Amino acid sequence: MTFRGILPFLAAPILMAGWPAIPPQVWSLKVDPVDGPPGAVVLESSLAFRNTYIEHLYRVRILDESGKDAAQFAEFPEGAYDFEGRTVYRDGREVTFSKVKDLATQTLSAGWDETTRKVVIPPGVTGDCVVEFRWKESGKPLPERLKTYGHWAQGSKYRALLSSVTVPVSFPWTFQFFMGRVTPTERVVKGNQITFVTRDLPGDWGAFYALRFLDNPRFAAFSQPKELQDIARTGQVPEYWSKAAKFVLKGAFLDRTTLGRHYRDLARTVCENLPAEPQARATAILERMEGKIRNLDLLTYDEEAARQKVMEKEKVKDPIVPFDLDAAARTQETDGLGMVLLYVNLLKGAGVDPKLALVRDRNAGLFEYGFLSLHQAQTFLVGVDEPGKPTLWMNPGARYSPAGILESDYQGTPCLFVDTRTWDTAPGSIPFQSRDVNRRHFDYRVEPGDEQCLFTLKAAHAGLPALRERDHFLPMSQAMQDENLKTSLEARYPAAKITSAKVLNATDPSRTVAFDAAGTVPLEEGRRIQLAPFPCMPPPLWIPPSFPETRKERIVLPYSRIQTAECVMKVPPGYRLAPTEDMRMTNGLGRVTWAAEALGAGEVKITFKVEVVVTSTGPASYGAFRTFLGWIDEAMRRQVMMEKV
Repeated sequence: MTFRGILPFLAAPILMAGWPAIPPQVWSLKVDPVDGPPGAVVLESSLAFRNTYIEHLYRVRILDESGKDAAQFAEFPEGAYDFEGRTVYRDGREVTFSKVKDLATQTLSAGWDETTRKVVIPPGVTGDCVVEFRWKESGKPLPERLKTYGHWAQGSKYRALLSSVTVPVSFPWTFQFFMGRVTPTERVVKGNQITFVTRDLPGDWGAFYALRFLDNPRFAAFSQPKELQDIARTGQVPEYWSKAAKFVLKGAFLDRTTLGRHYRDLARTVCENLPAEPQARATAILERMEGKIRNLDLLTYDEEAARQKVMEKEKVKDPIVPFDLDAAARTQETDGLGMVLLYVNLLKGAGVDPKLALVRDRNAGLFEYGFLSLHQAQTFLVGVDEPGKPTLWMNPGARYSPAGILESDYQGTPCLFVDTRTWDTAPGSIPFQSRDVNRRHFDYRVEPGDEQCLFTLKAAHAGLPALRERDHFLPMSQAMQDENLKTSLEARYPAAKITSAKVLNATDPSRTVAFDAAGTVPLEEGRRIQLAPFPCMPPPLWIPPSFPETRKERIVLPYSRIQTAECVMKVPPGYRLAPTEDMRMTNGLGRVTWAAEALGAGEVKITFKVEVVVTSTGPASYGAFRTFLGWIDEAMRRQVMMEKV
């Protein structure tokens, strides 16, 4: 594929007064599938740092209906301004938009990464158009929302003809451009500007259950603490991290924190009558601390409404200072960082010297020991050792995250360990957690009628499934929780009509998140009838609609887990359970079991169990992985056959 005649268009200066004309060659563009999905091609994606703001520009050619998602974008920050764009058609017509509110908002359903996210969509997007938009955001040099570290990965699902980052030579903070492993990047210096230009960056087909864009170019900008500026210039890696721990982290956790009368009162309450063992002690302190102090980073619906009223009344924007632990004890609230600082101080006051792990969300990139930036870490995990036991890891910055339960974003990732007794450092990695802690169980009762089956469902979650359910439902009112649950259940099984749905315990950390539901599914009577034993049950793993024949990416699942289900089904009068073959399959990825047995009193019991025993494995296991997912798919689709006596 050649792009002769298009590059001048891409290199044209961006005038805020208007858009350059789209050359005819853009309308005849095609993409070879070896360069990424053929539904769209990104004409240009640029990021330019100015003195007091950042300019963003994005142009994309939508080639067919499959590429319309190339015009879906993450929600824009509140500080976006000078926003403008247009959707252009090959006959010259265009739809313009000049406000973020002109874009439609949509929530995308969960996929292989088991997350939902909101996107915005420009007006008028079709399977044959060009979408262009640009906007600014105040930054001195970074926007306030990013605080002291910004990270931008180049590339996307679709091939990009031009991707660039421009930064002033006199940039007041530290910046670093990481070259990609495949596509070269050109460093262009013009006047007082440095531009990193990457051309013809291949797209990513988006292999399911894989980490994304780790080989692509990326740009980071950050504030290097003054204590580390000299050592950073030398490039001495172990020395940098040693100094970072002893002079920055120790200062942040111990020297900068404010401990007063209210903190001491809290510490006495939280730390009295503690167990003797370090890990039991740490668990008790975490639970008691969360019972006393509210984490403002994740509020319930009612808490958020009440806090907004108080802030409006007092005309306060954000009064939280995370290092002021005395204020946290007095007001009984702080943010996620404040919770981490508070927890470490409470532990040390109770005679437990924890270790820290500086980690990064593996979906955003991996922590790099050789990258001399303390700010690349997104989260502080807290670990407590005990002889004869593995380290007990906790994330006190995540609300209602129990001791020993870590978000999958950090499992198996590289990190920096810091001993808070000596403040020595060492590179390492966070272990994957056992599947035994991550469980979902579903209890069904199914009763066939004349024209429909009635069913009831009770579900309970433990470990990461419970944490994800709680995070999802916590910001909603009870009515919103129930409606959201009803919608998701019906989406999983369109033939079902949900008559009731109730989320349980989403705001009660002392109890596991659960839900009850009831509904109906149509039933066709005949000599033989088929009954679904587990309607609306989510699969243990997302099953892709199709499988490529080969794979080169490492397989990375969100987390290992166990999912079980039982269904007690009434046998319709005049029917009996037809001969049913049980399913018991196992390989290196896990085990799948499905079995049916006749009970007394005209009932049948169906059991289902899936154990995902591996979280990460190499591409050589792709065949076994496909087989394992196929077993899950077969078990989820299985129905119970009843035949007339």
